[in-house]
Amino acid sequence: MKISSVLAFLWLLVEPLLKRIANELWDGVWEQIILAVQHAEQKWAEAGRGETKKAEVIATVMAYVNEHAKLNWIQLQFVKLFVSKVVDAIVDELNEKAGKDWGEKVKELERGLAIKLPVIE
Repeated sequence: MKISSVLAFLWLLVEPLLKRIANELWDGVWEQIILAVQHAEQKWAEAGRGETKKAEVIATVMAYVNEHAKLNWIQLQFVKLFVSKVVDAIVDELNEKAGKDWGEKVKELERGLAIKLPVIE
């Protein structure tokens, strides 16, 4: 999967924040994304609720971030935007490869990003 230039730019903004809280928050955020995506899919099985599902996933992940990191409003907005773009990338990838396990695809995306991002061990 190719990482978009928008996602790469957002990473430049988010990287200093995530370095501060890197590995444990990184793992936790991805765990929350995986669980929230799966929960949203189970909660709303019918099609056409994409924005509602996305909003729930973002809210779940941001609640986790708020609980585990002390970030100011601007930092939270950058993280929220990053999470939003990650969710979009996950949905695009999964829609392209329908029939795959969503949780496993999210884990693949996380592993790919972790390899490419120097802050994550």
